[in-house]
Amino acid sequence: MTHLPIFVIKNSGKKEFFQPHKLKESLQRTKAPPKLIKNVLDYIEKNVKNGMTTHDIYKKAFSLLKEHPEPAKHYSLKRTIMDLGPDGHNFEQFVAKLFTKLGYHTKTNQIVQGHCVTHEVDVVATNAEETLFIECKFHNLPGTKSDVKTALYVYSRGEDIKDYLKLTNPDSITNPRVGLITNTSLTEDAIKYGLCKNMYLLAWNFPPNKGLETLMTRHNLYPG
Repeated sequence: MTHLPIFVIKNSGKKEFFQPHKLKESLQRTKAPPKLIKNVLDYIEKNVKNGMTTHDIYKKAFSLLKEHPEPAKHYSLKRTIMDLGPDGHNFEQFVAKLFTKLGYHTKTNQIVQGHCVTHEVDVVATNAEETLFIECKFHNLPGTKSDVKTALYVYSRGEDIKDYLKLTNPDSITNPRVGLITNTSLTEDAIKYGLCKNMYLLAWNFPPNKGLETLMTRHNLYPG
């Protein structure tokens, strides 16, 4: 067991204390057997050192899981999503597939008329309750977050689209709503602003227990 505080370096470059409970939570989400989780935790806690990166910890944990296909697949979700790059096209297609699984009718790369200008919308997802105009933000680098400026930009585009609909055919679309989806994380201000404006937000670990990784696992949808 590690008794002295250990500093590790996150993907963003920020230092933080090594917190075994975070690693335990990520391992538990893989549905790995309790004995396997304990073995991985014991190994990491005995071998973690000051200055080790969270990526190094991930690689060590994954190497211990890889002989167990299902837990390993779940644990490597974020890395697998990153491999959809280098651009965002494949991620947009993946989001469309996810929303199809969620019961929406989806279209990708749509040119949608706004009141002021036209907009290219990554995914339009429609069900009986709402129509989502979704902007997909794909990041290649772990630790990169979509910030409040992105949320402001996405919301303003959505408002321009909604203004046009109100003027031309207000009953043509049920409950038009703006969506922002990213394969990484949202900043605190982006979340605060998005929730305030009733945006559909989906990111890694957000909403809590209903984030992108949870939906992927629940609906057995994996890239590739």
